Amino acid sequence: MDLLAITAPLHIVDGAAQESRVVPGVIALPAPAKAARGREHDFLFAHLALSGPAEETAAQADDLAAGLARRFFAAPGSVTAALRRAVIETNDQLLRHNLSVKRPNEGALTCAVLHGDELFTLQVGEGLAFLGHNFGIERLPVAPPRHLTPLGRSAGLDIRFAYHRLHSGDMMLLADPRLAYLSGATLAPALVDAEIESGLEALGDILGKDTARLLLVEFADELPSTLPVTFQHSKQPAPSGPRAAPTPARPPAPASGPEARGATPATRRPCYRAAGRGAKARPNRGRPSPDRLRPNRRQQPKQWRRMPTGHWPTARPRSRSARGEWPRPRRAAFRG
Repeated sequence: MDLLAITAPLHIVDGAAQESRVVPGVIALPAPAKAARGREHDFLFAHLALSGPAEETAAQADDLAAGLARRFFAAPGSVTAALRRAVIETNDQLLRHNLSVKRPNEGALTCAVLHGDELFTLQVGEGLAFLGHNFGIERLPVAPPRHLTPLGRSAGLDIRFAYHRLHSGDMMLLADPRLAYLSGATLAPALVDAEIESGLEALGDILGKDTARLLLVEFADELPSTLPVTFQHSKQPAPSGPRAAPTPARPPAPASGPEARGATPATRRPCYRAAGRGAKARPNRGRPSPDRLRPNRRQQPKQWRRMPTGHWPTARPRSRSARGEWPRPRRAAFRG
């Protein structure tokens, strides 16, 4: 059963929710029109948080997140292989930037892909996510890993994968690493037996005067009839950029030569190539004629084959003894 994803990005600054629907470093995108094979029905969620002031890293976070989505939907194969390839290339992009500046920015990344009713999750660094079911809340990762390698620090990454089978009514929250103090009991009003509208209100009450960038997702088997227009769902097509203006056609060049004087234009005879012994000849458009090609052994005259080495063309002797690799054996005389 295929599930739908209803998403709501949330940007809270000192307890006040921002009116902008675009949150830096947070994306929720369906597959574009020209997606790779296997990516046509995938829905990508990503939350990227960079170290440093939020105002200075907002543009860079958006650029990295957009590049991650472009690489994922262009990679064929399985979901995990496409996610891994996109994350590794994004890490290389951030690493090259950090090597060229004095103050490098390291990142915490959480990616999730909805494929039918399956959810594939990938986390790097201090990425944080919560998955709400009807029986409770699951924290991703369950426990803080011993060794953390942030995004953009080195070429090697500690990638953590998770797989879940979803049901209608499940919720997911992608959050900043600074909200790691939140527990499952604290987030239960927003993620357990709740809808996306009530979940957003509950998140505002839970965070209080804190600052955070969040992505709340509800998985459902059908769209609710009372869903506001401000919410995005996976049935909406991917946003496309502005179309380029069509190139004007060039006027035909004026005729020259015999055609300009009213003569009948001469037709060019097509070049033919033999497809093999006994095969029919077929037009060889765009290739030189056979008389300009080097002939093969069957087309070479016999006198050419007898020419010594160093002249073109040369023919290889048939037997090994004729090439001088070993002396030709002598036959013993027959004595009756």
